[in-house]
Amino acid sequence: MPTATSDTAAGTACADLKVWNIASYPRSGNHLVRALIEYASERPTRGCPGASRDTAIHRRDANARSNLISIRHEQPVAAKSHFAKQIKQNEEHLGADRLILVTRDPSEAIASHLARTFERKLLVTRRRLRRAVEAEVDAYVALLFAFNAKPDSMRLHVRYEALIDDTAGLDEARRIVDAVSGNRQAMTDAAWHSIRETAKESQSALGTRSPALRDRVRAVVASYITYDEVEAFLASGQWQRPGSASRGAAHSS
Repeated sequence: MPTATSDTAAGTACADLKVWNIASYPRSGNHLVRALIEYASERPTRGCPGASRDTAIHRRDANARSNLISIRHEQPVAAKSHFAKQIKQNEEHLGADRLILVTRDPSEAIASHLARTFERKLLVTRRRLRRAVEAEVDAYVALLFAFNAKPDSMRLHVRYEALIDDTAGLDEARRIVDAVSGNRQAMTDAAWHSIRETAKESQSALGTRSPALRDRVRAVVASYITYDEVEAFLASGQWQRPGSASRGAAHSS
């Protein structure tokens, strides 16, 4: 667990830390990144604006059992956002001027999210599904525009797939910790394993819902946006399919 040589030194370190937005489309690893940052910085994170039940990770039962995350300073180090408007809210209310964007393959993320939305519907027509996917793609793309609007020194892109990879995950976790707290040494393989377990246990189990519906959503999402296009846009700022880009830009403004 991270330690400080004295309360004075810890207070100085706290003052030097900035407040971050942790932005991601739902079901893309935001919860795991929050747990990691709370552990490394010893400061709490906040949930999405207005979500009173989305408490800091250290306050959840899983951390009470593991006693993994200790908080020295109550000033938030980061706040969660799933939509571009929430990024702006966190900027205005918390001074969260830096941005971590966590991306997941849009087909997988949107399929996971919409399967939960539609699981109790007896009939999901093709037209209804396409309209729902269009709205979610807009929300996903708006986050990309918000990220690209930040200067390089104030942003960090994290790929969910890399973060949960058994080989690459630790290096990705260290990269996040280095950006947020500069305390890479605190992130050992054992610590990262414990963080992943605590994050998993502190989140409601959702399971695999409606596999057939997920397949339908994936196919529709792929007709609008692919992960390769996401990566290319984040690297170049140029979008290959103007339709999605123009709608996403409108939602991010």
